[in-house]
Amino acid sequence: MPALDTSAFAAALADGACALDLRPAPAWAAGHIPKSLSMQFGRLDVVDRMELCFRRDATYLLVIEPAALGPVAERLIGDGGYQVGGYLAGGMTAWTAAGLPTAETSIVDVAELNAQLTSGLRVHLLDVRESFEFDWLRLPGAVNVPYGEIWDRHQELDAKASWVVICADQMRSATAISVLQRLGFERMTLVMGGLASWTEAGLPVLKAAKG
Repeated sequence: MPALDTSAFAAALADGACALDLRPAPAWAAGHIPKSLSMQFGRLDVVDRMELCFRRDATYLLVIEPAALGPVAERLIGDGGYQVGGYLAGGMTAWTAAGLPTAETSIVDVAELNAQLTSGLRVHLLDVRESFEFDWLRLPGAVNVPYGEIWDRHQELDAKASWVVICADQMRSATAISVLQRLGFERMTLVMGGLASWTEAGLPVLKAAKG
């Protein structure tokens, strides 16, 4: 498919296609097309990660920068069995310049999150790493739903609560948040740096007992 200008892209979204934002998580959080899914692009594993998280019964419209990666991503994802309807010409720069709607996702760093937790503030903390990662090391009070299971298990989470979402860095968290936002969750915060930054800072964790 050719690159789509902003009008064609917006029309395809209105017809039911889904925006798939392949930029890094910080860029997605700072400004994205409302209800877009987040999946940082990687040539070697993008399809494997999509198979964990995204359904095949949708047409995906890609948002990627630089634009030269558009045809590459389109081919890889299409070869993986997903329906791709094109990619956004000019990326988010063109979208915002056209005055089209954007959304932001709140972020928090590990120092800020630790301050919230130690202040006694009630924090709904969602860890979207795999269960074995969670069992080995986790933050006190966190609940675990692996990011690949969010579509099927989101009913376990209170859609009206404010959720702070963490993974090992921020890639899986951004994906999980984007899925939850499409499912109607509105109050979501992305932990930048994730458990890697948390442990590097020497902040408290729960570890599996040795034995």
